[in-house]
Amino acid sequence: MREYLNHLTADMVPTIPEVLAALTASDTRPQTAGDLLLAALTRREITPEREPLSYLIPLDRDAPADAPLDGPHLCVADRNPDVDHAPADHTGWIVSVHDANGEPLGDLYSTAGDHTVDCAEDSEKAAEAIQVLLLDYEFTPLAKRPAMLRDAIRDAA
Repeated sequence: MREYLNHLTADMVPTIPEVLAALTASDTRPQTAGDLLLAALTRREITPEREPLSYLIPLDRDAPADAPLDGPHLCVADRNPDVDHAPADHTGWIVSVHDANGEPLGDLYSTAGDHTVDCAEDSEKAAEAIQVLLLDYEFTPLAKRPAMLRDAIRDAA
């Protein structure tokens, strides 16, 4: 090892200030509305699958993480039209329920419109609605799940 280190040139070895700068460098990417939603979901131990313009969450927690569309799922989107917009430009989350064929059944949660809303608060409320539905779905007998989803959508309206 010493022999290897002795053969390094000065330009190959970072200085202490360079190492410290690299270790303390922060992510300079601005926070997005999607970041706030992900944080709210993460606090509830929910991990969505990222799509180009939205997030997908399988209703069956045993579903493969790389195949959220193979069963009933939730789609979380914004009219913005993507999730990478600034929180100040957030117009509200739409959480829609889809069946195993991908057909939308209705909205579980929606604040979207032609106005801006508080992104942090909206993200927390959307995540809470998602968490409640996931728990209800998990503890509902298989034969009663379609009716439970219809009831959840009706109650959200």
